Amino acid sequence: MNKALWWLTVPIFLCSQYSADTMQAVAEYREANGLRLRDTDGYVAVVDHEFLGDILWLKQLGSDKCESFQVVDWSSPYMKRPDGMTGGEWMMAWDIGIEVDHDTAVRWGTVGELAYATACDEMDVER
Repeated sequence: MNKALWWLTVPIFLCSQYSADTMQAVAEYREANGLRLRDTDGYVAVVDHEFLGDILWLKQLGSDKCESFQVVDWSSPYMKRPDGMTGGEWMMAWDIGIEVDHDTAVRWGTVGELAYATACDEMDVER
């Protein structure tokens, strides 16, 4: 199993979040460089770049509503955080499956907190 999608194999995973406007800026950058942005409920970042542009279907723990998220960012193995870890190492160390956009965190009521989510059974990844 690709380590980048380990969280699709567990029933519940953690989601961190980007600060306000950051994920939208990343999405706009990706679009300016050839990524076709699709009509989704939000944007996410994952560990591995190979999923850029894919649609993931997820729901917040406790909700029955499946939401669509386009992968617009990934954690670069070349950029180090102040603690010396790459973003992917940090995500894996803290068991964070994805990072959601700020608007999703607002909608889910989890701004400034970790959220719990799960993959929707019927449609996990759309390429």
